[in-house]
Amino acid sequence: VLHQTESLAGTLSGATLIMSFLFFFPVDALAQRHGKKRVFQWGLMGFAALLPLLATIAHAPFLGRLLGPGIGSFLGAEGTPEDLIRVTHAFCVFLLISPPIATMFVLPRAIVADVMDLDTEHTGYRREGMYNGMEAVFTKTAAGLSVVALNLLAFLDGGAAGQGEGITLGVNALTAVGP
Repeated sequence: VLHQTESLAGTLSGATLIMSFLFFFPVDALAQRHGKKRVFQWGLMGFAALLPLLATIAHAPFLGRLLGPGIGSFLGAEGTPEDLIRVTHAFCVFLLISPPIATMFVLPRAIVADVMDLDTEHTGYRREGMYNGMEAVFTKTAAGLSVVALNLLAFLDGGAAGQGEGITLGVNALTAVGP
């Protein structure tokens, strides 16, 4: 989609990871003030609201047009000015989605720990192993299904190298649903 090398993917992923890490501390402070459940819900809503922006990278990079190709050049991207605008847009989208990602890194395990404590308080039984085992089953199942879904999307789009549209097919389908 970006017409760039794989090293730029590492740069974008690294920037997202660093920005997410920087939001760990504000997420923790918000969770202590407003509650873990509420902050996690905010993170999920933010992720759901911002995820469709990924579909705009290829055809409507409005953030890149607003900021210009400078950020794309700074990140080491090459190509036409339109390519640099797409990279700038992608970078901005990844930065915007970093706070919701931080909530997904920080809060789920803390919420499960609170549920375990409540269960122990109400029943008198310590069943942490059962909770952790079931959480692992669901997490591993979701991770496995995501690989299947990604490969299915690539297959539906022809599966040829250089065709990035299959990757964004699912997001495009979600954003195309209208009245």
